[in-house]
Amino acid sequence: MAFKVILVLCLLVFFNTSDLLAENITEGSEWAQDAMKRWQDYGILNGTSYGTLAPSDELNKVQAITILNRINNVEIETNHDESRFKDVESFRWYYKEVEKAIATGLIEGDSEGKINPKETLTREIGFSMIAKLFNISYLGTDSENYLKEYFKNDYNEIGNWSKDAIAWLLELGYIEG
Repeated sequence: MAFKVILVLCLLVFFNTSDLLAENITEGSEWAQDAMKRWQDYGILNGTSYGTLAPSDELNKVQAITILNRINNVEIETNHDESRFKDVESFRWYYKEVEKAIATGLIEGDSEGKINPKETLTREIGFSMIAKLFNISYLGTDSENYLKEYFKNDYNEIGNWSKDAIAWLLELGYIEG
């Protein structure tokens, strides 16, 4: 499990990938070539519709969902002709990936019935999805005080919905402030 967690964190935090077997890595991204090739070999990354990998591009929610589904080897059939979210049309390439993520509890919609699929993935959202993927919550007794002590200056910027996930990743040493 530790290997999967580290791999996921590398994908979501250290490398920003573009849309999700690309033969070319975009210019200026040679630094990521070896890692990207390994992830392609594992079947985790495919590349953009132009046949390239662009690790310096921002990662959006559906790209992250697709990566996490592949890491977790999620394969399900969907019987829905229509998306459960207002902003995920059933003809989009990511429709089935979103359905898989719903089925495994990886994502939930917002109060308006949306997931904002093209929104840039924040570390906070990424960390929360990782915690859900591994079905792990904070190991300590008080994530609130732990985070207040660790993030003295920007604690109030952390959403309540993500505090346990961030505390868990901090406590295990996978992330630093």
